[in-house]
Amino acid sequence: MNNQEPTRVNIQFSIELDELPSEIDRLIEKSSQHIANAKEFYTQLSSNQSNLTTEGWEGIDNIRRSLSKSDQVLDDLQRIISGYLRMQSESFSPPQEAPAVQPPAQVDTPTTSPFLANHPDATRNTGASPFSNPDVNVQDMQAQMMQVMSHMQQKMDSDTATEEEQEAADILKNRLSRVMETTDENSSETSS
Repeated sequence: MNNQEPTRVNIQFSIELDELPSEIDRLIEKSSQHIANAKEFYTQLSSNQSNLTTEGWEGIDNIRRSLSKSDQVLDDLQRIISGYLRMQSESFSPPQEAPAVQPPAQVDTPTTSPFLANHPDATRNTGASPFSNPDVNVQDMQAQMMQVMSHMQQKMDSDTATEEEQEAADILKNRLSRVMETTDENSSETSS
């Protein structure tokens, strides 16, 4: 008997919303079959005269494996149902309006700055920078970024954030911390 756990893979596929109930039923039946297998192994185990044998050990192992498979299917079911409920709650919540963002005061910066001389957003450059493009509304971009950041913060503050979303938020926090440390070091070097 092979005592190694079979390799599991996560797959993702989409189905029509009206097919979801039958897919849930199929997975419940799959979990039920694993439980029935465990019950069968348990019946065999309980009818043995002595379970202090290799067969007793294998019987217990079979029960545990069947229950584990059932648990994995039930875990998948919970994730699917959680996603469905999240989708339902998001589709009924009113869209949030972006907070009013006050445009920053215009500062007249000298173009002789060594920083601006080579910066892609300098007024003399008309490269691919979105800030030098007159068709781009910086205030709209800022408002959109504020809305996205607000949504991310709300998501991270709730208990519904997935592990992947939490990892992404942690990465962003670490990168921002590094940038802030670099900025602090640079500002303290120039003020010395």
